[in-house]
Amino acid sequence: MDNESEAPYLSNSRNVAWKVWLVVSDAHKGLFAAIQKCFVGSVRKRCKVHFMRNILAPVPTREKEGFIKQLKLVWSQKDAEHAQACAHELEKEYGQSFPKTIECLMDGLGDCTHG
Repeated sequence: MDNESEAPYLSNSRNVAWKVWLVVSDAHKGLFAAIQKCFVGSVRKRCKVHFMRNILAPVPTREKEGFIKQLKLVWSQKDAEHAQACAHELEKEYGQSFPKTIECLMDGLGDCTHG
Protein backbone atom coordinates (compact mmCIF):
# COMPACT_ATOMS: atom_id res chain seq x y z
CA MET A 1 0.00 0.00 0.00
CA ASP A 2 1.11 3.55 -0.66
CA ASN A 3 0.03 4.73 2.78
CA GLU A 4 -1.33 3.43 6.05
CA SER A 5 -4.84 4.85 5.79
CA GLU A 6 -7.88 2.61 5.83
CA ALA A 7 -9.09 3.24 2.26
CA PRO A 8 -6.53 1.20 0.25
CA TYR A 9 -6.75 -1.75 2.62
CA LEU A 10 -10.54 -1.61 2.58
CA SER A 11 -10.61 -1.50 -1.22
CA ASN A 12 -8.36 -4.55 -1.59
CA SER A 13 -9.96 -6.51 1.24
CA ARG A 14 -13.45 -6.24 -0.20
CA ASN A 15 -12.27 -8.17 -3.26
CA VAL A 16 -11.63 -11.28 -1.16
CA ALA A 17 -14.40 -13.81 -1.76
CA TRP A 18 -13.63 -16.44 0.88
CA LYS A 19 -14.23 -16.67 4.61
CA VAL A 20 -11.27 -15.40 6.62
CA TRP A 21 -10.91 -16.79 10.14
CA LEU A 22 -7.53 -15.37 11.14
CA VAL A 23 -5.67 -12.28 10.01
CA VAL A 24 -2.04 -11.74 11.03
CA SER A 25 -0.69 -8.29 10.23
CA ASP A 26 1.38 -5.42 11.46
CA ALA A 27 -0.28 -2.72 13.51
CA HIS A 28 -1.25 -0.14 10.88
CA LYS A 29 -4.42 1.52 12.18
CA GLY A 30 -5.94 1.67 8.70
CA LEU A 31 -5.35 -2.04 8.20
CA PHE A 32 -6.93 -2.87 11.56
CA ALA A 33 -10.00 -0.80 10.67
CA ALA A 34 -10.34 -2.48 7.27
CA ILE A 35 -10.02 -5.95 8.83
CA GLN A 36 -12.83 -5.18 11.28
CA LYS A 37 -15.12 -4.06 8.45
CA CYS A 38 -14.30 -6.69 5.83
CA PHE A 39 -13.67 -9.79 7.89
CA VAL A 40 -16.35 -9.55 10.55
CA GLY A 41 -15.94 -12.30 13.11
CA SER A 42 -12.34 -13.06 12.22
CA VAL A 43 -9.57 -13.07 14.78
CA ARG A 44 -6.81 -10.53 14.28
CA LYS A 45 -3.34 -11.11 15.67
CA ARG A 46 -0.36 -8.84 15.40
CA CYS A 47 2.65 -10.17 13.53
CA LYS A 48 5.35 -10.95 16.09
CA VAL A 49 8.17 -10.18 13.65
CA HIS A 50 6.93 -6.66 12.99
CA PHE A 51 6.07 -6.21 16.66
CA MET A 52 9.56 -7.27 17.76
CA ARG A 53 11.06 -4.75 15.34
CA ASN A 54 8.91 -2.04 16.92
CA ILE A 55 9.84 -3.12 20.43
CA LEU A 56 13.57 -3.34 19.71
CA ALA A 57 13.95 -0.09 17.75
CA PRO A 58 14.87 2.05 20.82
CA VAL A 59 17.19 -0.57 22.36
CA PRO A 60 20.90 0.16 21.78
CA THR A 61 22.71 -2.47 19.71
CA ARG A 62 24.96 -3.50 22.60
CA GLU A 63 21.88 -4.28 24.74
CA LYS A 64 19.78 -6.09 22.12
CA GLU A 65 21.14 -9.60 22.52
CA GLY A 66 20.31 -9.87 26.21
CA PHE A 67 16.97 -8.16 25.79
CA ILE A 68 15.99 -10.42 22.88
CA LYS A 69 16.73 -13.56 24.91
CA GLN A 70 14.32 -12.42 27.59
CA LEU A 71 11.75 -11.17 25.09
CA LYS A 72 11.67 -14.59 23.45
CA LEU A 73 10.61 -16.02 26.80
CA VAL A 74 7.45 -13.93 26.55
CA TRP A 75 6.57 -15.52 23.20
CA SER A 76 7.27 -19.04 24.43
CA GLN A 77 4.69 -18.96 27.21
CA LYS A 78 1.77 -21.37 27.03
CA ASP A 79 -0.93 -18.71 27.29
CA ALA A 80 -1.60 -14.98 27.43
CA GLU A 81 -1.61 -14.90 31.24
CA HIS A 82 1.88 -16.36 31.49
CA ALA A 83 3.11 -14.12 28.66
CA GLN A 84 1.84 -11.08 30.58
CA ALA A 85 3.61 -12.23 33.75
CA CYS A 86 6.84 -12.73 31.83
CA ALA A 87 6.46 -9.28 30.23
CA HIS A 88 6.05 -7.75 33.69
CA GLU A 89 9.40 -9.29 34.66
CA LEU A 90 10.96 -7.58 31.63
CA GLU A 91 9.27 -4.37 32.71
CA LYS A 92 10.83 -4.62 36.17
CA GLU A 93 14.29 -5.19 34.73
CA TYR A 94 14.27 -2.77 31.79
CA GLY A 95 11.52 -0.26 32.55
CA GLN A 96 13.91 2.41 33.79
CA SER A 97 16.48 1.87 31.04
CA PHE A 98 14.14 1.51 28.08
CA PRO A 99 10.76 3.02 28.94
CA LYS A 100 9.62 3.40 25.29
CA THR A 101 10.52 -0.21 24.57
CA ILE A 102 8.59 -1.49 27.56
CA GLU A 103 5.64 0.78 26.78
CA CYS A 104 5.52 -0.62 23.23
CA LEU A 105 5.65 -4.18 24.55
CA MET A 106 2.96 -3.70 27.16
CA ASP A 107 0.65 -1.75 24.85
CA GLY A 108 0.71 -4.34 22.07
CA LEU A 109 1.23 -7.66 23.83
CA GLY A 110 -2.45 -8.55 23.87
CA ASP A 111 -2.59 -8.19 20.08
CA CYS A 112 -0.20 -11.08 19.48
CA THR A 113 -0.57 -13.52 22.35
CA HIS A 114 -2.85 -16.50 22.15
CA GLY A 115 -5.61 -17.20 24.56
